[in-house]
Amino acid sequence: MKYFAFCVLLSIAIPAEALFSKTATKEKPSTLSQEPLNQEVKFWQHQLIEHIDYLLKGVNAPEAFKTKGKQLQEQLKKFSSVDTQSIKDYKKLLPKIKAYKKQALKYIGHNRALKALINHMLEELTYHADNVNGTVRSLKEEKKFWNNHDKEVDQLEKFVKKGTKEEKESVELLQRNNIKHHEKQEDEYAQKRMSQIKLK
Repeated sequence: MKYFAFCVLLSIAIPAEALFSKTATKEKPSTLSQEPLNQEVKFWQHQLIEHIDYLLKGVNAPEAFKTKGKQLQEQLKKFSSVDTQSIKDYKKLLPKIKAYKKQALKYIGHNRALKALINHMLEELTYHADNVNGTVRSLKEEKKFWNNHDKEVDQLEKFVKKGTKEEKESVELLQRNNIKHHEKQEDEYAQKRMSQIKLK
């Protein structure tokens, strides 16, 4: 599945304005949104750390931007439990990460691959933040998110063949920095979601 090939920066031009919005649906809710909160946080915690790591390496930005990114990474690393206070602190951190990713868009020039990639990361952040805040999706909504996810990865791969030299290098950097250290529990979390919704 393409998801695992690009898991480190796992959406093209999809705004993340509804970061903490709760969606209402009349359809049968998906059990996917009922994953234990500790698994949800642990899996995406590592994803977000690696999102920032890529921005530090792939975006030509001022030193202050890099310093801020490292600070956000350190704050993310502190979360080792999901007690009430920790979750409150975690929720407060997510919009700061959103703002950081949106700030990165100012430093990418005309690099379409980076723009697509950052918007992709913003969409993932929206998805995770909604999960943490208790949004319950229908199975149809889950399928839509993950199917769009695969389409966006396909779009990124096209930049390797048809993009500019800068765009090609941006995607290749993503591939070189693919996730290497997921724990078994985290991989099982992702695989369970992907298998349950039966995308294909």
